[in-house]
Amino acid sequence: KDLWSRGNIASIRSVLNMPQDQAVLCDFARVVMRQNLDSALNLDACQALLPILRELLSSKYPEFVDTALEFGEVLLLKFGKLIAETRTTCARIPERQLDLPREERLRKCSSCYDQFQAMGDFLATSPPDGPRARFPAFNVALKTFLGSC
Repeated sequence: KDLWSRGNIASIRSVLNMPQDQAVLCDFARVVMRQNLDSALNLDACQALLPILRELLSSKYPEFVDTALEFGEVLLLKFGKLIAETRTTCARIPERQLDLPREERLRKCSSCYDQFQAMGDFLATSPPDGPRARFPAFNVALKTFLGSC
């Protein structure tokens, strides 16, 4: 709560990234979604949270997997366009042109892209009656996003 109130969302990864605290991450994600707090999230938070969500996909608890996918969908809706545009526009910049902030944003966006790619792989290999069936809209949005950049 203190990290959230100070706006230090990216640092929350260190708190939520303990294996025994998967339930805490799920509670955090549910609160963010239920109270529409995703507006407080930034690209740093997206980059920090996606690897944790990806780890949740291997949970033995289906509700944890579902929460990870739901929150992944929220992050994709919020940051997908930024990630795609950054990766597309930065690909056209000559390597000799130095722009450190843009390069840092590209690094973050590429990291997020890789995590979304892993989520897409998870959905693609899940059983037909599993998560892919429960999250068809996210599956389509993810495929579209991944194909766009």
